[in-house]
Amino acid sequence: MVVTLTARVAALPLTAYATGQVFTFIPDQTNSGAVTLNIDGLGAKDVFSNNAVLTGLELPVNVPVSVRYDGTRFQVLGVTVAQMGSSIQVNRNAVQLSVQVGAYTLLTSVLGTNTITASIAGLPLGAYPIGGVFRFLPSQQNTGSATLNVDGVLARTLVINNTVLQGGELRTDQYAEVLYNGTNFELLNKGPLALSSTQITGTASLIPVTPAVQQRHESAVKAWGTANSAGTIIQAYPSSASGARDSLGIFTITHGANFNSTNYPVIVTSVTNNYTPAITGKTATTFTVQFVDILGALVDPTAFSYMAAGRLT
Repeated sequence: MVVTLTARVAALPLTAYATGQVFTFIPDQTNSGAVTLNIDGLGAKDVFSNNAVLTGLELPVNVPVSVRYDGTRFQVLGVTVAQMGSSIQVNRNAVQLSVQVGAYTLLTSVLGTNTITASIAGLPLGAYPIGGVFRFLPSQQNTGSATLNVDGVLARTLVINNTVLQGGELRTDQYAEVLYNGTNFELLNKGPLALSSTQITGTASLIPVTPAVQQRHESAVKAWGTANSAGTIIQAYPSSASGARDSLGIFTITHGANFNSTNYPVIVTSVTNNYTPAITGKTATTFTVQFVDILGALVDPTAFSYMAAGRLT
């Protein structure tokens, strides 16, 4: 069925169509298929979009549309509503248009950890527009790959640079903005900085880290230093480290880190090659080491270095 729209030019009537003429009008109904336009009784001409006949819903009621006469037919200027993927809902009273235009569309009723559902306030979304940007505040932090389903249209995977999420990218204290690329939702704001816990588990590789947490993974060295024969720290990280010579060949180092148990490994190296170190005790913040010579007698090394790794509290 072809819908014929009639219109008049304000002031003097139009006497002929001219190539290049542009007209703007407001439809009084939404088209359901092909359309012709007849201005001032000069004859009905087809209305096309991108050189193709209209198929329906391109001209929504009460939304201004501009057309240019190309010598044969009228061509819609710009992108039609249907091409933008906007949602049109028909009810008993009227044809209502939901066009999401602007920087982003705010989503509400957000639920789920990795299988996320959300809604658009007002009219339901009919389809995801390619290039459409949505913003939402996650109700829970994701723990792995995640999908987003808006208004029950379809669950689409959330990605960063076409890579699925790994956990921790969506946080409850920061809005997420995603762009629909025709296949997935691309996370535009790459997520907040990594938490210490994210670094400890070592499961997330897409989250930016800061120097405060980049060493949190338990395989990383948490403390290192060098002490002299008196147990005095010469150089160390953390810089708060301290040491003491308890007695001949026995030293206690307070390394400045706070491990979550006493099971962390410590490596000690003596500057004096033939002196052998042995860890004799540990707490979460200290370790005790003794040195013996090749005969097993306690001796003081000229200096020694240490490294400690493990999980912090």
